[in-house]
Amino acid sequence: MTGVEWTKEQQQVITLRDRNILVSAAAGSGKTAVLVERIIKRITDEKNPVDVDRLLVVTFTNAAAAEMRERIGDAIEKELETEPENLHLQRQQSLIHNAKITTIDSFCLYIVRNYFHQIDLEPGFRIADEGELELLREDVMNAVLEAFYNGEDQSFFQFMESYATAKSDKNVRNMIADLFQAAESNPWATEWLERLEEDYEKAEQNFDEIEWVRCALAYYHSNLSGVFVELQKAWELTQDTDGPNMYAAAVESDLELVSRLLEQENYEEIERALSEVKSYAKLKAARNYEGSIEKQNRVKTVREEMKMAIEECKEKLFFQTREELQESLCRQLPLIQMLIQLTKSYGEAYAGEKRKKNIVDFSDIEHFALEILVDRETKQPTAIAKEFCDFYEEIMIDEYQDSNYLQEAILTSIAKEQAPNMFMVGDVKQSIYRFRLARPELFMEKYETYSKEDSKYQKIELHKNFRSRTIVLETVNDIFYKIMGKDLGRVEYNQDTALYPGADYTSLPEGENSRTEMILVETENGEEKIERNSLEARAIGEKIQILYNRYPITDKKTGILRKANYSDIVILLRSPGNDAEAMAAELGRMGIPAHAVSKTGYFSTQEIQILLSYLAVLDNPRQDIPLAAVLSSWFGGLTQEELAE
Repeated sequence: MTGVEWTKEQQQVITLRDRNILVSAAAGSGKTAVLVERIIKRITDEKNPVDVDRLLVVTFTNAAAAEMRERIGDAIEKELETEPENLHLQRQQSLIHNAKITTIDSFCLYIVRNYFHQIDLEPGFRIADEGELELLREDVMNAVLEAFYNGEDQSFFQFMESYATAKSDKNVRNMIADLFQAAESNPWATEWLERLEEDYEKAEQNFDEIEWVRCALAYYHSNLSGVFVELQKAWELTQDTDGPNMYAAAVESDLELVSRLLEQENYEEIERALSEVKSYAKLKAARNYEGSIEKQNRVKTVREEMKMAIEECKEKLFFQTREELQESLCRQLPLIQMLIQLTKSYGEAYAGEKRKKNIVDFSDIEHFALEILVDRETKQPTAIAKEFCDFYEEIMIDEYQDSNYLQEAILTSIAKEQAPNMFMVGDVKQSIYRFRLARPELFMEKYETYSKEDSKYQKIELHKNFRSRTIVLETVNDIFYKIMGKDLGRVEYNQDTALYPGADYTSLPEGENSRTEMILVETENGEEKIERNSLEARAIGEKIQILYNRYPITDKKTGILRKANYSDIVILLRSPGNDAEAMAAELGRMGIPAHAVSKTGYFSTQEIQILLSYLAVLDNPRQDIPLAAVLSSWFGGLTQEELAE
């Protein structure tokens, strides 16, 4: 991009070749811009130009893929304006339409459509609608459990006694569905399921090798190490001239206690040491104390956090002796085996029903692609994978922190081993798709092993934020310095990972407030949730009206200050649910145009839910909740009072 001044790190991202590169790109660091520039530099390289369709660019959403394709297309057009006779650029303009700038799902679908015959798949398959799949999953679950209920397997009935309630087996259904979904995010789902019982089998002979035990030990040492550091800081506060000196002895006692706990290495030692913690040193009275109240409160807070951390370890991790835990794990083995058997039966039945209907879901597509690219027995790339490997000059993965093990296996199967050619960009701090079983540890494994120095496996960090003013970044840093660590966010938030301003913004007009604000909405105790949502929407609406009427923003295209528009404002919710639509309606009543994207899906809409309740009542009129829904609906017509009568 002509005229753009790239930072040193951005320049590295754009120009480095012939290696695996991991780019840790902080929010607003211009990762899309540098990714596009890297692609442009590759296809316009004077010595070794690459056709754009020889690059595989994987993004996380269709919208991101479309934006990436548009940006690359625009960049090619700009290059052509300066070199209109350049045949290579003219060729790229044609090839951009066929280039694989796509989501991982679309890329896998491309593989399956072209090589379906390799896995005995009917070519006329279609991708089923989520609503259709939801109904199919429910039918399959009913059929699988019904078959077990009608059987004589006593281990099944023992399992149901342990996990189902007297009135419902919903808990079991959820366990099976969750385990099936987790298995599907792994390359070889059945093998992954079968490995789950290994920990329970190890309980008697190889206790310390159990994955759960290793995780518990790691969490224990990490947590108490953090506590120890904070206690050291607290002790230093007690030594200040205006510090709470009378607390020094108690903090010293705490340090000795935590140090002793950290010396314990295995489960048995830790459990014994924690069980011996019966009390903590008492603070001396602070009579006539004239020092810093802030320092005094900080020391008290650190001590309370220490107690909470120790008690949490006692209650949640090391609440049993080694012998008791071993016995418990051995006792659970047959129950775990039954859960695995139920999940496998459900998976097989679900796959069978989809085959009958010749439908697939996106998880199927990814697994079919893996089956085409990797031999199940040897776990080595197939001849087809080698064709892809020879064809693609580079594999670029955006939002890498949201990849899972299945996607990793697919993409690494077509990457070059001898001449590494994977380019991965993301930010583990922005991993938001854990609910879709993304595995940020893939990013962290590379982040911790790749070198900052020039090498075949290199990492580059982009920390400068070009999107926000300094005051915004200072607020964000101030919060995350305090709360984000390895245990929260999977990365230590420090000087190396913090956000730094990269752009110079026009100064705000005199009198405009540039401080970070927090708006608190007060509600009366017992107020209905809908009323609280309405109050919150009104508070946000009032703030929007202030912004719209007088607050200036920097125009993205011109770079100068202008009056804010409603379209410049976005409201982010933790989970939209029904709140987003309710909020949009409230804003509309205030004269503020607002649009909320519904995430509920066809079968979750109110109209369809009422019809489903109606069908449920026709099937069995003794179902109270569906009957109440129908009677109070628009065609039932009963008021709340009439319904109560």
